[in-house]
Amino acid sequence: MKELVSERTFNLVIGIFAVIGLFIGAASGVAIARCKRGAGMARTGLAIGSLAVVNWVLWRVYQITTDYFGLSSTRGLTVLIALFIVGGAALGILYARIWDKLKHF
Repeated sequence: MKELVSERTFNLVIGIFAVIGLFIGAASGVAIARCKRGAGMARTGLAIGSLAVVNWVLWRVYQITTDYFGLSSTRGLTVLIALFIVGGAALGILYARIWDKLKHF
């Protein structure tokens, strides 16, 4: 049985998504900044667009971890769970601060 999507194809697509997402986020931030005349909106758009890059980084970390520990290793699963909890909490705090700044515009 053959895979529907190969790993190489998925890596390529997620890499392209990361680059395009970064530029779309920055462009939308600049567009909103021009409409609302808020200087911080360009940085906010860039931060939101950077989520695509963060997604790509987390995918690479997942691949490296599963390659090293294997798919059925509890040690690898524990490392991934800890990494995603810490990373998710950090991103949540960061984006909560950004969202709070958006309310003032």
